Amino acid sequence: MLLENEGQGFLFCPLTNYADFTLDASEELLRHRNTIVGLSDGGAHVGFISDGSFPTFLLSYWGKQRGLPVEELIRRQTSDTAHAAGLPDRGTLKAGMRADINVIDYETLTLERPGMLYDLPAGGRRLMQRARGYDATIVAGQVTYRHGEATGALPGKLVRCSA
Repeated sequence: MLLENEGQGFLFCPLTNYADFTLDASEELLRHRNTIVGLSDGGAHVGFISDGSFPTFLLSYWGKQRGLPVEELIRRQTSDTAHAAGLPDRGTLKAGMRADINVIDYETLTLERPGMLYDLPAGGRRLMQRARGYDATIVAGQVTYRHGEATGALPGKLVRCSA
């Protein structure tokens, strides 16, 4: 198995939430009303884990394959997470709110195989997992990604809790 894909394969050995080789325990947690699903650590350990793919996994696996309502999954990782993080100007699409938007082709939404990139300073590595199915990402009114490719627009800024 490790020799497949030109020796670039991965072994994934989850230590928790994979009892009896199922994600049933994770589903029980995910369905709990007090679970916050959008507070991933999408960068602190980039050489070992790829938490940045969690939002796509949430929609593609839990929505498409396990049948959880996509509207609920989106609400839980947008407005519920913004509320829990003390960001009252985010998480909903309405006038006066800061709306960062992903335009998704839900039928084609999927994760690709993870791979290691060595593009950080001093040759540092990062585990990346690209996705397909995102038609556009819009941040502060500017398209930052179109069909998975960066446009060069960088309108984002550091976010601080207002509470």
